[in-house]
Amino acid sequence: MLPAEIQPGPGGQVGAYGRTPLPHTAQEALASQIGPVAASQQAHGLIYGVLVKQATLLAFVDNFGLLGFLCLLFIPSVFLFKKAKMHGGPVAAH
Repeated sequence: MLPAEIQPGPGGQVGAYGRTPLPHTAQEALASQIGPVAASQQAHGLIYGVLVKQATLLAFVDNFGLLGFLCLLFIPSVFLFKKAKMHGGPVAAH
């Protein structure tokens, strides 16, 4: 349920995929306990929280893919470096 897939539903509420609008359902569940205005605000807060979690996950997946691609891109650069020459002298230590 990304923002592009959320569309206005009946009564000005927000719904996704043509189903019963999620805030309306959440609002009904909360309205008997806290009142209709606060229930509407909390329902929209729940939707916002879901959207933030999904956006965070998608950003992580995008970054993971980008870093994986960069790792694969730099593998050939290992073969461009010269091997270090070992000298037979004593090793410096304390």
